[in-house]
Amino acid sequence: MSLSQLVAESTPWEPIPAHSHRNRHPSGPQDVFGFPARSSRDVTDPETLGDLKSARAKDSANGGPTTSKNYKGVTSSARNISEDINNAQNTSLWLTGLPGDIDYHRLLSSIRNIGRVYKVHIVQAGGEHLTAAATIQFFKLRATEALMQHIRDGTFVVEGHFPHAIRNRVRTSERGPEEDGLSRVIVMRGHSHIVNRDRILGNWAKRFYWDDDEVLEFRHGDETVLEIRFASL
Repeated sequence: MSLSQLVAESTPWEPIPAHSHRNRHPSGPQDVFGFPARSSRDVTDPETLGDLKSARAKDSANGGPTTSKNYKGVTSSARNISEDINNAQNTSLWLTGLPGDIDYHRLLSSIRNIGRVYKVHIVQAGGEHLTAAATIQFFKLRATEALMQHIRDGTFVVEGHFPHAIRNRVRTSERGPEEDGLSRVIVMRGHSHIVNRDRILGNWAKRFYWDDDEVLEFRHGDETVLEIRFASL
């Protein structure tokens, strides 16, 4: 059941004003982009560094993806390995020329109605780069092609910027029918003491890192409906 259906059951539901809640970081080591390290171990630990170097060497020996020397993760992770597909079948795009301060909500809002988004990752502007970049992966190839066509036609504009797009070097095929039911959205409903933005997101922030598109919160009496829209699956 969607948030709108839940809210429609009883009125009036009071919308709770949103506040900044994106890019929550648990404490611990960070990678080159300022994100928390994806490993639970200290990335400066010699044993961990040895494991990472070994994994990257294995990637290279097996003809795996070439990554930046600044990348701190393990490229042999299934989510980071390029699939053996033709680039024309690639559902992942690399966008450049985005507003330097772009966030997930504003970026996802700009591509609404093009197709279902599987995941997004933004690289913020910094150093010599005055604009931001992002990878966007769609569920279906037709959505990828639709966004590419909008960019070629000059009809895709993000806050006055005309982004450029190429197929991402880490190739991903479109998601199969078994994943059609997946969603980037979680809806919670319960007593306001338990189900509320600060309690839920504050608890999560101690345990893992995520990027969200938007968080909607409605309250009626002692009950709250909380809809959390993640940027990625």
